Order: sequence, then structure tokens, then C-alpha cells
Amino acid sequence: MSDAAGRFTIHDAPTGKVNVRGFPIDFEHSAFAYFSVPRTVATNVASPVDLGTISVMRSRIKLTEIPGELGLQFVQLPDDTPPDQHRYEISQIFPAGPAARSGLQVGDIITRCDGKDVTGDHEDRFNALVRAPPGTKLALTTKRGPTYTITLAPVMGR
Repeated sequence: MSDAAGRFTIHDAPTGKVNVRGFPIDFEHSAFAYFSVPRTVATNVASPVDLGTISVMRSRIKLTEIPGELGLQFVQLPDDTPPDQHRYEISQIFPAGPAARSGLQVGDIITRCDGKDVTGDHEDRFNALVRAPPGTKLALTTKRGPTYTITLAPVMGR
């Protein structure tokens, strides 16, 4: 649990690469999203280690609300993919979905969503940003350069 300033201590943390994960204690009603960020803990450290600031995205939707759809799927990365190589690479675009009208292409890698980096160590931001109500406009920037605007659609059949 964090203190009032948002700091927390983990005793006997492992050394090397770790994944720090967290969520608000009242996650069902919180305005903040779950997060997961990679960090490196130095070896042979006797005193507390500062892992730096971990930014947490404000949620755009309540846990009980149904988010809109992008109309696409992403490549499923192997479980052992290093965190700094995580990416959102489009594997399929649904013909009737909003992405089909956007200019995005299969193979595009999303690097930014609404101006925020969503690659590597920042990949957890993507879900917080795209989990938004139907009708929300998202600006998705691709590795090949262009930024495309998608308006999230209602979930099919709901």
C-alpha cells in the first residue's frame, strides 16, 4: 500500500528485472487504471531502492461500463517477450469496424495513443487510453508515421 504521498516500500525485493504492478484498492470505483511497469533493481543494495516515478493513467471508463470497440486485433506476443519489446502490432482489421475506415493497415505498430507513448515500458497505458465509451475519438500514431483518428464503436450485439 502506498502512503499519502504515493510512495511505497517493498521489503526483500528480488534483484534484476522486475515488473511492478498495481491497482487502486477501490478499483471498482477508482478513476485510475491498473498499471504494470518494468524496472531494474540493482544487486547488493542494502538500503531502499528508488524505482522512480511510476505514472498511472486516469481511467476513461468505469469498471462496470462497456468500452467501445476499435474493430481490430493485435499480434499475440509470446509470454517471454521482454517488456521493452512489447508492442501493439495490428494482426486483423474487421471490415465493419471503425478501424477499417481509418487508414490503419495490418502490420501497423501503434506507438502513441492520444499523444502518449504506448511502446515498451509504457505499453500499459494503451489499455487505459482505449478503454473508453463508444463515441470517443482516439488518435493512434503508427511506427510508419501517420496518425489516424478512430471513433470507438458500440460493441456488436449490445
